[in-house]
Parts: sequence; C-alpha cells; structure tokens
Amino acid sequence: VSFRVFFIYFHFILLNYLHIFNYFHPSIHPSIHPSVHPSIHTYILPSFHPSTPTPRPMYTQIIFKNLMIPMRDDTSLATDVYRPSQGGELAAGTFPTILCRTPYVKESKRYVEIADFFVSKGYAVVLQYLLGRWYSEGIGQYHHVANDEDGRDGYDTVEWIADQPWSNGKVGPVGSSFAAVVQARMAFERPPHLT
Repeated sequence: VSFRVFFIYFHFILLNYLHIFNYFHPSIHPSIHPSVHPSIHTYILPSFHPSTPTPRPMYTQIIFKNLMIPMRDDTSLATDVYRPSQGGELAAGTFPTILCRTPYVKESKRYVEIADFFVSKGYAVVLQYLLGRWYSEGIGQYHHVANDEDGRDGYDTVEWIADQPWSNGKVGPVGSSFAAVVQARMAFERPPHLT
C-alpha cells in the first residue's frame, strides 16, 4: 500500500512540475498522446547534451567591504556591496540589487553564494549586518522576532541603495531564517524602491 501511495503522489508531483515547467518554458510543447484520454498531455522536453558548453557568467564582481551605511537614528550599519565588473573594472550602467540583512556572519558561504549567483547575472548584491551585530553600530534587540528598528533600518537601507549611482532603483530582498524575518519586517514599512 505504501508503494502505491508513493507512486501516485510522485506521479501527481511530476505532472504538476511538468505543467509548471511548460508554463515557464515556451520551448516545451504539449501534445495529445493518441493512446490516452484527450485531456492528458505529454510533454516533450528539450534535450541537454553533456557536450553543450556551460555559458560563462556575464559579470565578475568587485566587493566593497564593511561600508558604514547611515541610518535615521545616527547609527551606521556595516555593509558589503558586491558590484558587477567586467575585465577587472566596474561594469558601466545601473543594476537591480539583491539585499540581505542578517545578524549572522555575512562572509559565510550561504551569503557569499547569493552574491556569486546574482552578480554573475547582472545584479548588485548588498549584504548587511543588523543593528549592533559584528561591525554595525548600536545595540540591537534580538528575541527571535523582528522589531521596529529592523523595519526602519531596512527601509533606510533600501532607499540608500536606490540613491546610489550604480543602482537602477529596484531592490529585492532575500534571506532565510532570521534574515527572512527582518526582510518581512522591512516590507511592512513599504520602502518605495522595494520591488
């Protein structure tokens, strides 16, 4: 019985995945299979060959470490800014920005990987310590719940990013665990450039 339940569940998930995959990838075309009911579609997936070269990243990165970003309460928060570069020079133009605010070590692999992924695709990435954490000034209140200061500081950070000459004014948050909670608290403040 458990195998049958697993098989039905797996089949359901697979069909839903293929339906979603088809929705987002127009190169996949549904077709009616002649031997089944007309409401059931089969999907022809594009083939991927191991010999296909992996595309190179569009950009490399230049990192500005521990910039002290001023907040409205006269404290400054330690912030790393990862900017797209080409040929060892900062890339020309403006870029959307991914923001992660965290009480944890922003140099840890889980945060650096965010920058590595998004910068190569033409985004700036901002990693910031919360109030009172590590190199940031002030005294934070940490009770496993975001507070008003987290929201205000997030608002100020989003607007600081949007005001930079390298920013196109679009800022998107990212984070997990407490880093996600503070992003949600920031969204309650409705910064104009949060997208």
